Amino acid sequence: MSEVGPDNGPFTYVRGTHRASRNFWDGLIRRANDYAGLSWTKPQSRRLFNAFPKFLQRKAAFGVDLPAGNEYADTILGNEWRLTSDQGDAVLFDPFGIHRGGMVRDRRRLAVTMMLTEPT
Repeated sequence: MSEVGPDNGPFTYVRGTHRASRNFWDGLIRRANDYAGLSWTKPQSRRLFNAFPKFLQRKAAFGVDLPAGNEYADTILGNEWRLTSDQGDAVLFDPFGIHRGGMVRDRRRLAVTMMLTEPT
């Protein structure tokens, strides 16, 4: 809804990650972790997430939980695409890809999020 520049939280997406494994179980695990808050950076959420077996530690959202100097983090950040926009612009993306909203350092960012799903 508002203009988004580099300092007021641009949306970022990691190119090519929408092509990652997208079978039913992978998607279910990622959605459960993202939407239940288990992929957040709050200490209690991280403890719960890290207590899962490795095959259940999957998510699509990411943030400050990327350890610096880690080969996986470096690959993700090297393919990150930041989207700045004018007021009223829209962004459509595949939520199975790795994505995040940036840190708001100046002014504010007003956004509306809408998720479209397939009918059951």
